[in-house]
Amino acid sequence: MTLYEAVFAALAGGSPSARVYPEILPQRVILPALTFTLITGEDDFHLLGPSGLIVRYVQVDSWAGTRLSADSQIEAARLAMLASLHFQVNAISVAGADPFETDTERFRSSREFTLWLQQA
Repeated sequence: MTLYEAVFAALAGGSPSARVYPEILPQRVILPALTFTLITGEDDFHLLGPSGLIVRYVQVDSWAGTRLSADSQIEAARLAMLASLHFQVNAISVAGADPFETDTERFRSSREFTLWLQQA
């Protein structure tokens, strides 16, 4: 399973109609919706060489018409990432401000996740 498939599966919760998108939110999407972006990643090593694990840093953004909806959705996304069977979430950092996007009139809530996966 690719990283995209694993993250999508976690965030969509098995629903094919879930509004989860890689990187860019479509212009006329029905809210609330989620986007996710791979920030960076690296292979893991120990003293004997490669450990067989890879670490990836993923940002998840919740987009909604109200602050409460954006915050509720990002919390649901956090819980889904923690419950995923495809990777382990070892660290979660909370982003700074969750702004109102004046140009799109949407509220956004963002979180960054550190994911550990078995190397394929």
